[in-house]
Amino acid sequence: MLLELFLTLGALCSVLTVFLNATLVTSIFDIWIPLVLWLGYSIGFFVLYGLLFVLLSVFVDKSKPQERPNHFYLAVFVETIALYFRLARIEIRVRGKEKVPANSNFLLVSNHLSDHDFMSMLTVLRGRSIAFVSKPENFDKPIVGKYLHKGGFLPINGFNSAGFYVEDCRR
Repeated sequence: MLLELFLTLGALCSVLTVFLNATLVTSIFDIWIPLVLWLGYSIGFFVLYGLLFVLLSVFVDKSKPQERPNHFYLAVFVETIALYFRLARIEIRVRGKEKVPANSNFLLVSNHLSDHDFMSMLTVLRGRSIAFVSKPENFDKPIVGKYLHKGGFLPINGFNSAGFYVEDCRR
């Protein structure tokens, strides 16, 4: 969604620039100018979004407990992950999504195939109320840790002998 938005906005800005400045394209050989403008505007929108992504993380106070997920921060995080997958040309194939309840609570347990498992599940199940667990070290990462905190992720140490800490599960 973001990829198409940035490319469309880049195209609109380049057409508008050429339309408002009629001296830019004076012959058929100047056709490359709108293409370069489109590329520049599109890259500019990507850079602005990246700066906004970082800037939003500055306002997160991780010392305050997060009782409920902040849907705005979670949506920004999920759309950024989806954009990353699109740009990296990562295709996610899903089987059995219809078995996941849409309007009720559920526990989703999966085997880890990679470090990107939670990101792929986030993008596939976007729009649903879902909570993820993560190891506490991930919350110490500069920008991602703040989005994990605001998105309602739960820091759970999975390496203790009892499986999970009771205090962590109660959160």
